[in-house]
Amino acid sequence: MWLLVLGRFLGDDEEGARATRKFIESEPLFWPARYHLGELRREQGRIPEAVSEFKKVLEQDPRNSTTLRCLARAYLDAGNLPKARQTFARMRPQDAQNFRARMVRAQLHAVEGEGALALKEMDEEVLKHADLQPFAALDAAEAYAVLGETDRAIEWLDRSMRKGDDRRRLAAHRSSAGQCPPASPLQADPEFHGIPLAAAHRTCKTAITVGSSQAPSWVGSKSKRSS
Repeated sequence: MWLLVLGRFLGDDEEGARATRKFIESEPLFWPARYHLGELRREQGRIPEAVSEFKKVLEQDPRNSTTLRCLARAYLDAGNLPKARQTFARMRPQDAQNFRARMVRAQLHAVEGEGALALKEMDEEVLKHADLQPFAALDAAEAYAVLGETDRAIEWLDRSMRKGDDRRRLAAHRSSAGQCPPASPLQADPEFHGIPLAAAHRTCKTAITVGSSQAPSWVGSKSKRSS
């Protein structure tokens, strides 16, 4: 399983996926393995496979908050906002206040055009948490991108890439613009597709056109801010 997690960071994910699948065959009740495999498939744009993995976890534990959050995010990526909301409704009230859950709920509010509600979810405590973990920082980047706050989206994307030992490869992903959900199409600068897993993929799922006067060096100086 840890090979899969490492692969998500470094972009070499299929070897880890094969190893994780074998592990699941021998330990089918170890839910974190299915969770990470589902997240990988979601990041690859293979939403039906991701949903299948998450649902198998929920067959064991219907209130698993981590998996419910990820399932809601998968539906959000697919543009199925009613399903995303229904999934959030299945969470226990205390779990719904989890920082990562609130970040995804902020993304949902942003896609629905409820900017004030999105920003309310992303309060100081949530952002402190996001600043500690690369994938959480990417959630913040995407929420700001959907809200049209390009500079803040790039700032958080840069933060996520600067965490970990291999900063420049943290966000490598082979996603394409075709993976963007209908609610948030990406008009990406070609240089953006050359950056290193999750940042390229997740920000591909936002309304951001990469670039601003404050963009970090990996974005490319020719990028233009969206109008």
